[in-house]
Amino acid sequence: MHSEGIRAPMFKVGDEVIILSGKDFEPPYGPGWVHGMEDFVGQTATIYKVFPSIEADKYPTYKLRGLYFTWEERGLELVEEDNSASNIIETDLSFLIN
Repeated sequence: MHSEGIRAPMFKVGDEVIILSGKDFEPPYGPGWVHGMEDFVGQTATIYKVFPSIEADKYPTYKLRGLYFTWEERGLELVEEDNSASNIIETDLSFLIN
């Protein structure tokens, strides 16, 4: 198999993504954009299966937990992790022990 131009998946199993509208994509949405998909635009979901592209002009697709449809990579956006917990300032409280 010739892999030149084949896209590696951007997302992995366990990634949380936001669903974007794919109805106006050019070239058209890979697996086909159907009416019911629009109901999920803006929602977040977790990837549970990745289907790498096997053709140079196609995008990888994904299955999302709890949703029936197959979603093309262009129609998903990674949810940024909230790192606020890692920004907590450590304070030495050893003086309280005495």
